Amino acid sequence: MSKPNEASERPEHMAYTRDHIPQIQRNGRKKWTPAVEAQFLDVLSTTCNATRACAEIGWDHSAVYARRRKSPEFAARWQKAWAAGYERVEQLLLRNAIETLEGWEPDRTLPMRA
Repeated sequence: MSKPNEASERPEHMAYTRDHIPQIQRNGRKKWTPAVEAQFLDVLSTTCNATRACAEIGWDHSAVYARRRKSPEFAARWQKAWAAGYERVEQLLLRNAIETLEGWEPDRTLPMRA
C-alpha cells in the first residue's frame, strides 16, 4: 500500500506569490464557476436577497461582494438579476394588497404566493 500524499491530507500548504513571497494557502478552496454564478443569480432573481443567495451557494457574502466590485461583467449580471427579483417582489406585494382590499384575508402562516 502506498503512503498517501501528505499535502493532500493537510488543510493548508505553502505556496509562493508571483513576487516569490511565501504564503500559506488552504487546500480544497472553492472555485467560482459558471454553475455557481448561475445558481447565485437564480436565487437572487427569485428572492432579491443577496445574503440568502450567498448562503445557497455556500459562499461568504463578503467574497461575493468583492467579486462584484472587481468584475463589471458580474456586477451587470447581478444588477439584472436583482432588478428581476425586485420586480417580482413588487408584483407579489401589489397582488397581496389588492386581494386584501378586495376582502380576501391573507393566510399569514404562509409565504406570499408567486
